[in-house]
Amino acid sequence: GALALLDCLPRAQDGLEATLTGWVRAEALRGLKRAPEALESVQRANVELAGAVRRDPTLREYLAIADYELGRTLALTDPSADRSAARTALNRALVLQRQLDAQNPEYAEYRLFLTKIFRELGRLPGGDAVAREDAAHQADELAAELSRRDPQRWEYQGL
Repeated sequence: GALALLDCLPRAQDGLEATLTGWVRAEALRGLKRAPEALESVQRANVELAGAVRRDPTLREYLAIADYELGRTLALTDPSADRSAARTALNRALVLQRQLDAQNPEYAEYRLFLTKIFRELGRLPGGDAVAREDAAHQADELAAELSRRDPQRWEYQGL
């Protein structure tokens, strides 16, 4: 249903709108286990974002989300037990998101995506078990902090 709705909408404007629409499409495709199509959607969205950032450098904050979206999609498409490509993208996202969060600790949205990135790293099979456990622990701590900050916010439910 989500894909049908997206297909009925007018074409998204170039830039951030097209990027966000591409990520939503990828989310729907991941849910349907259509990983190759999801990867194509994420890659197109991330190319669109790169152009938008060149035109408006203030959009750089979305680059961490681009790597997050890429990493979680690669986790579905990478046939290796290690998922190294997904881990690389998620670690890039982690570095960028940590910087954003450190520079703006009052802005909950940065902390929300930091939690999501840690959660994905903790779920990713392969690699260092201690690093996965640490990522899961970091996600748990951040999720609890966000929930205390605003217990009614739906985005914090189930982090």
